[in-house]
Amino acid sequence: MHDTFDRFNSRHCADTETLYQQGAPHPWVYWIEKGFVSISISDADGRQSITDLLGAGDFFGPGLFGNEQRSRIPSADQHPNTYTAKQTAIAKPLTDTRIIPAEEFWRLTDQTPSISLALTQQMIVIQQRLQHQLFLQQTGTLEQRLAYLLHNLFDRLGLECTHGHLVDIRFSQQELASMVGGSRQTVSQILADWRRSGVIDYTRSYICLEEPQRLQQFAELSAG
Repeated sequence: MHDTFDRFNSRHCADTETLYQQGAPHPWVYWIEKGFVSISISDADGRQSITDLLGAGDFFGPGLFGNEQRSRIPSADQHPNTYTAKQTAIAKPLTDTRIIPAEEFWRLTDQTPSISLALTQQMIVIQQRLQHQLFLQQTGTLEQRLAYLLHNLFDRLGLECTHGHLVDIRFSQQELASMVGGSRQTVSQILADWRRSGVIDYTRSYICLEEPQRLQQFAELSAG
């Protein structure tokens, strides 16, 4: 798939960088070559919640959802090619993306079955993941939600750990708290307990996995 996107502009994010802001017109689709991008939503009071973390090979951007996100009530300034961002996307350090105009991307999906298939598979995986997260939000404890989230992130996005463990992810405790709907203090207490029992380790910016089976058991308790 790299060959297909080589002709489009690349964007290298040496540091944390906002790719687009909620509420702004942004008629583009992104494809992640390397690194991670967090997707978040803000409410009317400015409170922000991270809803997903995407990695290499994933597509995202307002250009994917332009037709669905445009208002059903016509207005004088509504243009047929306007794609308004309903979320904010922030790239983690050392992330590389390709930026594709929305209309061009949809032409590519018609012409290139492998792109259409990859996008469909990604949407199915995201739907399944969000359904399970909703189930845990309704029935599980904060500890179960956190275990499921971490196990999923390690499985999808974990990299070879430079701290001597199995794999790690670059994610802060505040970001984890945002994704599971808990306070940073409570999440920190749970992580400290897991650290003492040898399930994980962590630094200021990284969470490191030591015992994946035990973490998975914590996540599956709600199914019993």
